[in-house]
Amino acid sequence: MGSTYEFFMTKTPKHSNPQEPKDPAEAAPRTGQRDARGRSNPVQRVFANHPLFQPGKIVATHGALDLMRRTGTSPQVLLHRHLCGDWSEMDEEDQAVNHDAVQSGARILSSFDVQGVKLWILTEAVSDVTEDGQPKARPSRSSTCYLLPEEY
Repeated sequence: MGSTYEFFMTKTPKHSNPQEPKDPAEAAPRTGQRDARGRSNPVQRVFANHPLFQPGKIVATHGALDLMRRTGTSPQVLLHRHLCGDWSEMDEEDQAVNHDAVQSGARILSSFDVQGVKLWILTEAVSDVTEDGQPKARPSRSSTCYLLPEEY
């Protein structure tokens, strides 16, 4: 990965439920229906109301920060969606991989369309050793990074 900058989430999202779009036309369709873009929804999507995992240290690449700044995109809302399992912009297979990764401790990847540009949020796999090779008392995910695919 390219160089990253650490930043902190200081404000909570104003929108009380980030899973529910403000525009009803953008709402996820029920099983068998199509959304506003004409995409079918063969499975019912269910999101948690609380984080499914801890993000660890939160960092972002220059490109991701620039994209969010230029478009007025809230990193807090995207992070909340990522942590609560809203992987709706990914195909079914990748969503299933993420659901399994929450339980297994594997890496978790979200992909979001930000005004026509793909933005990834990647949370590293659970680590059970420290940087110097000593066992951790409590295994945890070390970091979550906002990045553009070309910065991977």
